Amino acid sequence: YQRRVHGNCVALAHIFRTFPTLTELNLDLYWTSITDIGVSLLTSEMHHLPLAKLHFNIGGTKTTDEGIHSISDCLREMYPKLQLLHLGLSGLQASDDEILLMLGLFSSFQTLSSLYLNLSHCGEITDVSIEKLADVIALLANLNTIDIHLENMPMIT
Repeated sequence: YQRRVHGNCVALAHIFRTFPTLTELNLDLYWTSITDIGVSLLTSEMHHLPLAKLHFNIGGTKTTDEGIHSISDCLREMYPKLQLLHLGLSGLQASDDEILLMLGLFSSFQTLSSLYLNLSHCGEITDVSIEKLADVIALLANLNTIDIHLENMPMIT
């Protein structure tokens, strides 16, 4: 079964190589069996694309710190071009430290006009990450749409 999931990630990555001029990508992998290896495979191909709009949802998957790190690496390469970022991470078991590193990248996204971030049901996230998110958003002068989901977060009182 895991081999089939990996094969699907290889096929998706091939699509990215087939259309190297994609400027918008909507990749919804919510509640699939993708793991850190699959996320790494996909993001290693995605960062080459000239994306202005990225919708990437891996909520409810088996992705952990390693997968979040791969997403951070991908975003680090994309940041000069991104105008819209839709990142669905609900239910992941990534550590607060890895989420903090990823959120720190957001301050570089000066071209970003729309941000959607779903961190719902992420039990590892603390108030420190939420404070970091607020600080980073304050630095993004071009934002005109913000949509943040924090449902069922244990640190919110």
